[in-house]
Amino acid sequence: MTTKKTAAFDQQQMTSAMGKARYLWTTFARRATSALALAAAAQAFGALAREMDAYDAYLLLQHQEEEGETPTICAYEEVLIVLSRAGENWYRAAKTLQASSEETLPTAFANREALVTTCLEQRLRLVEVCTHLLKLQLTAQQQQEQSQGEQETPTGAKRP
Repeated sequence: MTTKKTAAFDQQQMTSAMGKARYLWTTFARRATSALALAAAAQAFGALAREMDAYDAYLLLQHQEEEGETPTICAYEEVLIVLSRAGENWYRAAKTLQASSEETLPTAFANREALVTTCLEQRLRLVEVCTHLLKLQLTAQQQQEQSQGEQETPTGAKRP
């Protein structure tokens, strides 16, 4: 079911996005001098950590599929929950940045609007990944229901 063509996480894209985000927020945190700036960085790091957890769980699902196993619906739900929490972290980072004045941000990052936009773009990216995973989850659920229906068909009866 999950192939390179339908993968929710493109490995190169994911690695690139995560690397850029880590660099941005590491630099931001190192230069932060206010509590609000550090709180925004902490939320961003929380989001990045959760994204990596979701990515690892997704790779496990892919491995299961490559081995011929059908991942459970719960396995997809776990990935979706972690991604949802990462999205919440990105929203909190944006909200924290909105509450801060540009004077409290590190000098190199004084454009608060650009930082807020970056956080919201990350959240939007996660929504797109979640949408794709929901479609995969629905497909897995339909396949499970179909295979259960075939198993419940009495012998001699026509299969759907």
